[in-house]
Amino acid sequence: MPFSCEVVAQRAGGFTGKTVDPRASALLIRRLSDGILPPCLPIQSQPKEQPVPHSHAVPSSNSRPSGPAAWEWWVEKNLVGFKVGQTDWEFISNSFVIFPRIGFHFDDFGHGPGNAVITQSGSDICPVAVRVDRSQSHAGVQFVNGQFMSTVEIGPRNQGPVKFTNCGFWGTEATREQIRHEGPSSLVLSACHFTGWDHAGKGDPCVRAAGGRLMVNACEFMDGGKRPIALEKGLKAATICGCAFRQEPGVEDQSGADVKVSGNTTS
Repeated sequence: MPFSCEVVAQRAGGFTGKTVDPRASALLIRRLSDGILPPCLPIQSQPKEQPVPHSHAVPSSNSRPSGPAAWEWWVEKNLVGFKVGQTDWEFISNSFVIFPRIGFHFDDFGHGPGNAVITQSGSDICPVAVRVDRSQSHAGVQFVNGQFMSTVEIGPRNQGPVKFTNCGFWGTEATREQIRHEGPSSLVLSACHFTGWDHAGKGDPCVRAAGGRLMVNACEFMDGGKRPIALEKGLKAATICGCAFRQEPGVEDQSGADVKVSGNTTS
């Protein structure tokens, strides 16, 4: 299956299609046409404070293998936009992926977990926009000024804090929750807006929290007639304040945890 992939990336490490070599000099990649679309842009074992600006994983439409259906099927089943493993003080900006299986994936891929700050970036038209399986417990992952379509998953083994600030979330036809939080880590949602969850109308909440700690403030849940936040068994604590809901109740609490809810609107 010959593919072309637009990957506009200027970074300190070279990209070979399979690994990142931190010893390589700065490299500007304009186009990859190496026979098959690489499954991801891996970022691992980087020296401290090495930025990854302007990285766009956008499959080119002029080299589809046998029409749009086959091209989209392969990408949706295989593409991971950004695979972030053991790295320290990783700064990622202006980075974008469309049609992936997973947009941004954080885990321990054999060398330990990492931490990252991601700004002005996003994942478009995908089942999982961000998946955090493991990150460094003291630093975690931070997204600022991002756009996501659609779901964020925080797995049961993650220890590091996960934060989204000033981000927008909207759904696809397959979207259920837009945030699924498991495990012991903390999740912070601040000044974000959400729309388009529970596309099938089966009663899924926008935010489902069943582990760790949840802090939600100054967020807007734009869909009326849908469940915004569901707190479930396994949650340790939550604070939800200053949010704008479109219905009552804005928060459903069945967690038995230490939960504080205040200063929200429901009209």
